[in-house]
Amino acid sequence: MKRWPITFAIILPLAEIFLAALILAVPALLVFLNLENLAHGTGVAHLQFGQFSQTIPREDFVSFATQTSSFESSHLLTALNMPGFLGELIVDLPTAWPESWRPAGVSLESWRALIWPVFSLPAWLLVGYGVDALLGWRKLHWSVLLTGTLLCVIFAVVLVAGIAVDTFTSDRGDDGFLFCGLSLWSALFATLPAVWIRRWRSRRAEAKAARQAAVAEQV
Repeated sequence: MKRWPITFAIILPLAEIFLAALILAVPALLVFLNLENLAHGTGVAHLQFGQFSQTIPREDFVSFATQTSSFESSHLLTALNMPGFLGELIVDLPTAWPESWRPAGVSLESWRALIWPVFSLPAWLLVGYGVDALLGWRKLHWSVLLTGTLLCVIFAVVLVAGIAVDTFTSDRGDDGFLFCGLSLWSALFATLPAVWIRRWRSRRAEAKAARQAAVAEQV
């Protein structure tokens, strides 16, 4: 089995981190630099929005920049990294369950936009393994295929249940990212059961060919 030096198991996690940085970190850095410029070397930055004004102390520059940049991008980042919820749950169980733990002064949306891309790295790695296996670049252990299949089923069941109870068509109008995230990851995790099905069909074809060869030898 030919192995390529750079596989999707490497490409997908790296691409996810790069995309998260592009979506979140770059705008946050620009906001931070703008605050530094407005401060003019003092300890505060004064913002003016029409009749509304706000004073940001220097110690809050990072948190303000992070929350500002993640306000519009949090739904996109959580949809792209929805398996990160499992990592968040592991953190919450011993700390703040049933609430969601986050640092003081950081909104839940901003916190998830920051940590879900990190917590979802194992999921991107798993999907990369699935793509590699479909391309014939690696052979996966049954436990890896089982894990991916279970995750595919879980996300698909939650997606179907959400559609059944009209979760994604609520009057709030802010749940579309849930539908997109669940649909995306149901499809991505489907690469693992697809490998299993392909392996099963290949073994059936090999067994059929062996039987035909045995019959031909007897004739």
